[in-house]
Amino acid sequence: MLVKNLLANSVNQVITIATLLVLTPLFLHYWGDQRYGAWLVMVSIPLLLAYADFGSGPVFANHLSLKMEDPSENPEEIFWTGLATQIAFCLLTTSAFLAFMFSHREATGNTQLTVSICMTTYAVLGVLATYITGCSRAIGENHNYTNIGTAIRGTEIIVTALALNLGGDEQTLATSLMANRAIGTALIFLKIKTNKQIFKTGKPKANLGLAKHLIPDSMSFALYPLSLALMLQIPINIINSNFGPVAVALYATTRTLARVPVQFSNIISSSLWPILTKIIGVKEDLHGGAKIIQQANLAIIVFIIIFIPSGLLLGNYIFNLWTAGALKFSPELFAALGIQAGISAVWMNSIMKTISTNSHTRTCLTLSIITILTLSICDAIASEGMTSIIMTLIAGEILMLIAAQYRPLDRKKS
Repeated sequence: MLVKNLLANSVNQVITIATLLVLTPLFLHYWGDQRYGAWLVMVSIPLLLAYADFGSGPVFANHLSLKMEDPSENPEEIFWTGLATQIAFCLLTTSAFLAFMFSHREATGNTQLTVSICMTTYAVLGVLATYITGCSRAIGENHNYTNIGTAIRGTEIIVTALALNLGGDEQTLATSLMANRAIGTALIFLKIKTNKQIFKTGKPKANLGLAKHLIPDSMSFALYPLSLALMLQIPINIINSNFGPVAVALYATTRTLARVPVQFSNIISSSLWPILTKIIGVKEDLHGGAKIIQQANLAIIVFIIIFIPSGLLLGNYIFNLWTAGALKFSPELFAALGIQAGISAVWMNSIMKTISTNSHTRTCLTLSIITILTLSICDAIASEGMTSIIMTLIAGEILMLIAAQYRPLDRKKS
């Protein structure tokens, strides 16, 4: 199963990287750096709603994996409870956001409103697809569902390229991406619905007691992915406010290259998560789980040590070729973003030891506090330059790495 998961997640992350590498020069060619930077700012907040479920998806999917082999549990009920909880949270969050955007449409414009509606829907559909893919771990089919997700990401390249080539504007592009995501999510849902291990009666039934039991875990877990999203999206808005959309385009494009180690880490962590759920969550083999994570971290560190110097050596040539000279390569910016990405990759992999058991409240709360402090400082010192912002982000990532080492199960065991 590990080999299948590794292959499936490798392909998925390669497609994710390919999507960014292919689409960035297309945006720069058809829209130019200023319009591309403005688009990134426009979608940055709606994409934060990819976490509008308040963490209920991963927690319920993890609970399903932990309880799948327990004859006293009802996997079908767990699945529907998780899905109903997600939909309820998403409706609540997105309704509030879209109501705010609608009330401010005169200031932001109809284009921003339409893009917000489409990209919010896009994000929520992604939430549901991710939940279903997470549930597939319980039946040993994670690789198959990951492959479907990979195909969906691949079609996004085609959809975006067509929209840009045909002269589509921001509203057309956002609508196209939303429609593509809707089709993909529907396919994933229809596939898991045929599984007899989970769906024994075929009758949707949610358990309010189970929802009340897991929602506190969900709320605390939500702080983890939300912290990640804020560290990715809010700096875009800070940079735009102080330096404009062209600086956003340079920052985001350089970050795309620099975050390759994170994609490498995602391949490892996504492949190991089903294994760690069994080893740590079910068998409570803390030593065995920690050893696997340490080996994975070592692989990530070796990759980073090779990647950053190579990027500095070849970065100017690759960057100019990639962007067709639309943007100028900055070695300092690449090195700083590469270091930030490397630290981020290690702590995201390390935190699996708490996520795998739904025992993460203290760690996730700490991460959220660090995130808020880091971004507040970034905003306060932004006028000093982009380098100051990134160095602050690096300091925040180091604190997150320290926080990720906390082991609640070790104390529980003792």
